Amino acid sequence: MILHLMFKNGGWTSTWMKKKDRAPLYLKQLVEHISSRAAGCQYCQAHTIGEAKHHGAREDQLENLWNFETSNAFADSEKAALRFGPAAGSVPNTVSEEHFIERKKYWTDEQILEPGAVVSLFGFLNRWNDTFATKLEDEPIALGQQYLSKHGRTPGKHN
Repeated sequence: MILHLMFKNGGWTSTWMKKKDRAPLYLKQLVEHISSRAAGCQYCQAHTIGEAKHHGAREDQLENLWNFETSNAFADSEKAALRFGPAAGSVPNTVSEEHFIERKKYWTDEQILEPGAVVSLFGFLNRWNDTFATKLEDEPIALGQQYLSKHGRTPGKHN
């Protein structure tokens, strides 16, 4: 089934990502953020926190993302999606069958596939931006300072 969905959605685009029957765009941005944190990419962390904000993540979610497991800012369905991010973004990958079973409680097969697609894309972006020390723009720097600095994150080599 998953292989079928991969081929079916091979033409993944931002238009596809924004369709009403897909997982919310802000949630995909938060999954990207958490997977980028697992990969250690400060550039992508700054960008994804901003994109999540622009696409509808609530202020309490942005403030509590790093402790989402114990936060009331997230529904159980959102927590299930967020748990997948660090497991899929880590090397070695630690995704287990439990991640799929848990997400199946809340999401369709296509919605389950989406976080895998964004984490895979960000696997490339995390390595690219860290390897070439891509410079952060003003807005991501400001958002990183607002939401990430209290957790010890700095622009590092991306400044």
